[in-house]
Amino acid sequence: MERLHGLAGWYLKGRTLVLDAGWEGKLCLTPALPGVVEVRLRRGSPWSQEPPVPSVTVDPARWPDLPPPRVEDRGDHLMVFVEGAAVRVDKSPLRLHFWAPGPQGGAAGEPLLSDAPEGGVEMDGWQVGVRFRLTPEDHFFGLGQPDQRQGPIPLDHRGRRYPIWHKHLPAPSRMVLPVLVSLRGYGLFVDNPWPAEWDLGTDGATFGYRAQAGQLVYYFIAGPALTTVLDRYTRLVGRPSLAPRWAFGFLQSKFGYRTQEEVEGLAAAFRERQIPLSGIVLDLFWFRHMGDLAFNRAAFPDPAGLIRHLREQGVRVIVIEEPYLTVDSRLYPEAERLGLLGMRPDGGPYVFPFWAGRAALVDFTQPLACQWWADRHKPLMDLGIAGWWADLNEPEVHPPDMVHHGGVAAAVHNLYALLMIRSVAMAHEQHRPDMRLFIMSRAGWPGTQALGACHWSGDVATTWEALAHQPVLGLCMGMSGMPYWNSDIGGFAGEPPSPELFVRWIQFGTFTPVMRPHGSHQDREPWAFGPEAEAIVRRYIRLRYRLLPYTYTLAWEAHRQGLPFMRPLVLHYPRDPKCLTIRDQYLWGRDLLVAPVTAPGQQSRPVYLPEGDWYDFWTGRRIRGGRWIQAPAPLETLPLFVRAGAILPEAPWDRSQAPGWEELTLNIYPGPEVSEFLLYEDDGETMAFARGEYATIRFTYRPAEGGGLLTIDPPQGAYAGMPPVRRYRAAIRLPRRPRRVTVDGTLLTPRRSRETLERFPTGWWYDRQRKVLYVRLPPVSGGLSLKVQ
Repeated sequence: MERLHGLAGWYLKGRTLVLDAGWEGKLCLTPALPGVVEVRLRRGSPWSQEPPVPSVTVDPARWPDLPPPRVEDRGDHLMVFVEGAAVRVDKSPLRLHFWAPGPQGGAAGEPLLSDAPEGGVEMDGWQVGVRFRLTPEDHFFGLGQPDQRQGPIPLDHRGRRYPIWHKHLPAPSRMVLPVLVSLRGYGLFVDNPWPAEWDLGTDGATFGYRAQAGQLVYYFIAGPALTTVLDRYTRLVGRPSLAPRWAFGFLQSKFGYRTQEEVEGLAAAFRERQIPLSGIVLDLFWFRHMGDLAFNRAAFPDPAGLIRHLREQGVRVIVIEEPYLTVDSRLYPEAERLGLLGMRPDGGPYVFPFWAGRAALVDFTQPLACQWWADRHKPLMDLGIAGWWADLNEPEVHPPDMVHHGGVAAAVHNLYALLMIRSVAMAHEQHRPDMRLFIMSRAGWPGTQALGACHWSGDVATTWEALAHQPVLGLCMGMSGMPYWNSDIGGFAGEPPSPELFVRWIQFGTFTPVMRPHGSHQDREPWAFGPEAEAIVRRYIRLRYRLLPYTYTLAWEAHRQGLPFMRPLVLHYPRDPKCLTIRDQYLWGRDLLVAPVTAPGQQSRPVYLPEGDWYDFWTGRRIRGGRWIQAPAPLETLPLFVRAGAILPEAPWDRSQAPGWEELTLNIYPGPEVSEFLLYEDDGETMAFARGEYATIRFTYRPAEGGGLLTIDPPQGAYAGMPPVRRYRAAIRLPRRPRRVTVDGTLLTPRRSRETLERFPTGWWYDRQRKVLYVRLPPVSGGLSLKVQ
């Protein structure tokens, strides 16, 4: 591989610093955002140049108006200062070193990232790449979804190789992305969709990226905090969308529900069993031919009535769609006539054998095809379809000699899912601009998170081994800037899961961004595995709904800061070496620690509790952290812990999907310091939040000897449907019974039991066994203070 050997000169062109390496080429450094630097290679040889191709992910038109780099020529190197970062440019060989700026804006200490000693940029024929020096502090997170078939997937990818080429066959999915986050305190995003490979330190000295073709454009993203890296990265490629609130409920799915009568009976069974339900997913049987994008009226004679009736019960309908049109489908003739399909090299439509029948592939690299596909969604939106399931969009079968409007198959393959999702998003923008996006997608690319995409791990097996892979996949996706993720609860393919496996998968799924069972020609309803399993599953689904105020606030954090729902322990405890490789437990937000059981027959499992104190969610027992414990885990129990210092808001499970939370319980787990939680809420349905129509409420608890002070601030902001008056309850973990409890200075009456407390509008009761103080507070339209002494 050739490199840029030396710096012949440099100059500023607007806000870009051009580093001229003579006939070999140029490196262009541009401040993109505060703390984000674009590095672009312009190759020197005319026969190896490609015309600049606009990015489908990064839009420079949205970059802020940052000042140009400040350059100091210091003889053998340049020092380049931009807002939020600094770069040293060694002149011979040409090497880059990146810093997050020090307190005075300088570049103190060791750089966060440096080119390899012989130089960073690599090129050979059409190949391009970049290599960096590997340091002992480099540990790599993110990278999307590696191959589940090649043994345990690590949380830390150091020392591994990963191909960047979306693939599903043989199942399940592989979706490695050109984005990583290093524990050293920086991120990298390489903006090139061609087939490529990460080599993350197999030689022990360097790590890097190499693509088969395309342009070398990468972004250095400064931290040093990992949360800062995710914040800046998602600002660059697009903030994760805010999903509608119903999407955080329980979505029932399987392959599949065949008739309108079956779907109506399914919803009725959930009501009868008092199991909350927010959505039903319709697999292939809702249409006659793949590519119809219309209901089969023989099986679903009145889809509008069905959807309306389900909506009245709080249940939305999500339908599957694929990018393949079989030749017998309703849309194929029109797509062929308009030239909207992938083409053969001779210019004709490329039709090939497919498991659904002879089929062609919609060419989403063609703007007309995207608009045409978006328009085909309007009749379904008019019926009331609430969400979409974009399947097979790696694409699953993609002939290598297929020609697209946007280039050869290899050039567009990894982008294909993004372009398909963008077409569905276009349908919303044009036909339902106030309707929030929710699109389940099997493949994706940086940018899909901004288009309402929730990715899932594909057709996973119905095995314990498959379940064991899922937690770390969710963590990898979240650290790639894609917080919305889920797996087929129970597994998709293979022998039917045992009741134990289904229960354990449900427990894990309770703490994934989307909770959705799925299986191939197998029942996945909560009652399909016997009464004992049904009782446990009901309990966890209800828990999911109870915690919706907390989870929905996490969705707001994802939208505003790029933070994932599922967080590796290392994200919040980066200095704890034990957190570096833990792949089978995680944080749900900042305050809940989840330790799924992923092996059969377990009655307990080891759990690592980071520094500080933690509370057992089920028993309330306070436990010292910074150590491993053996957590009880009988079948009905998911090991679950709450950080000391947390405030967990909770709503009644049967009313948590209502337009506003009129009744909230504040579960308080005192720590040594002040506790805070900022609750987010909006109408849950529309895009009004983007216009500022939302509210936040700050809860603060200040511990004191024998009790503490809970302050509920008045709501800030407003939205349609916001409750004018609220009823709050408090559940405060205290080691002993308090002497007195007052609200805004007014003494509350102690009650004789929990049952007695429920018969009065206000009062308090202390549970000596569980060591919890329960308080019913008076209705309030603003804020209040609760003092416990």
